[in-house]
Amino acid sequence: MSSPFIVSAGDFNNDEQSEIVVGYDDSNSVDMFITYNTESFRDLKKYSVDLNSAFAALGYFNNDSYIDIAYDISILLGYINGNFADAIIYSIGFRPICIAVGDFNNDNRLDLAVSYVGDPKLDILLGYGNGSFVHLMTYAIDAVSFGIAVDNINNDTHLDIVVFNTSSNNTNVFLGYGNGSSSSPYSVAVEYFNNDHYLDIIVVNYNNNKVGVFLGHGDGIFDVIVLYSISYVSHLSSLVVADFSHDGKMDFAVMNNGTDSLSIYLQTC
Repeated sequence: MSSPFIVSAGDFNNDEQSEIVVGYDDSNSVDMFITYNTESFRDLKKYSVDLNSAFAALGYFNNDSYIDIAYDISILLGYINGNFADAIIYSIGFRPICIAVGDFNNDNRLDLAVSYVGDPKLDILLGYGNGSFVHLMTYAIDAVSFGIAVDNINNDTHLDIVVFNTSSNNTNVFLGYGNGSSSSPYSVAVEYFNNDHYLDIIVVNYNNNKVGVFLGHGDGIFDVIVLYSISYVSHLSSLVVADFSHDGKMDFAVMNNGTDSLSIYLQTC
């Protein structure tokens, strides 16, 4: 792999196992690695996109039950066999760098949240359910963000957005109203890590090769970050959370930009 920068996971070919999508910071392309046993992967196919981006997001954008990919505001609609149609490109800002998916206006159609290189803002695009999107609004954030996570943080049935601001080392939490509006970390994900039924936040740091965890209380408030050092890696640039070992526990994979490698960490407790 050459300068890998993004990673996402999903069951693209309906075999009930997670495949991995990898993008690059020096190439306008996306690679897919397909699972052939519970923990090993092989190269499947390469797809062209408009620009290189830092992150990709997955979802059912045209409601056909096949997973699609959003990458640098290029939409790749998926087929049943794990292949994809040519990219549909949207131009709404200069150099989108991070993208996340959620139903922000409660219409049962997936929408997008996008951040950019060199422009501290967050754009919300509402989906029509057919693979197309329209720009809704823009929010100012504290700094350029390389990490966006979406989930119901405060248990009010509306999706919220967590934005990690890379250069200012802080976090913006936008609590959603259910209509698409809302009030050096590098990549972020939200999941139930300690089995208390409250969503937690995990973030990777590019410069010090550490993974940080914020444990949630279900009300939009999180504990002070707990940092974990990751050995034998260099420049953690992206992460994805999934149950890779099929044991009911959430694991995570991190992209190592400095060593051109992918590391998978399995939860053991």
